[in-house]
Amino acid sequence: MKSLICSVVILCALILSAVFVAIYTDKSLESFSETVYTEISEDDCQAAYLGAERVEDEYKRLKTYLIIFMHENDVKDIEMHISDIKSAAKSNDTAGVVTAKNRLRLHIRQLRRLSTFSIEAIF
Repeated sequence: MKSLICSVVILCALILSAVFVAIYTDKSLESFSETVYTEISEDDCQAAYLGAERVEDEYKRLKTYLIIFMHENDVKDIEMHISDIKSAAKSNDTAGVVTAKNRLRLHIRQLRRLSTFSIEAIF
């Protein structure tokens, strides 16, 4: 009986921690996506570069947490998209900034979809 109670407690703790991680990751990525949307200007390349710097700082804050719970390649892709935004902004390529920003936001949306606690994410 004692082992059954311990097993049920461990199972409940694992389920609760998985749900908490999924919810927290979703909220963190949602906040990061909003930061990307508000900080990176699509009109002015210099403002876009400064916004990309602020987004990169926000990403560095989230990176340690994300790398624990997500695949490393998915997390590294965020860095790649941010560097694409910065390089397009440096070369005054407004279309490149918009394209890289949209790619970053789509990648974050994909990560959010995979991080939610759902049947699709499990299988």
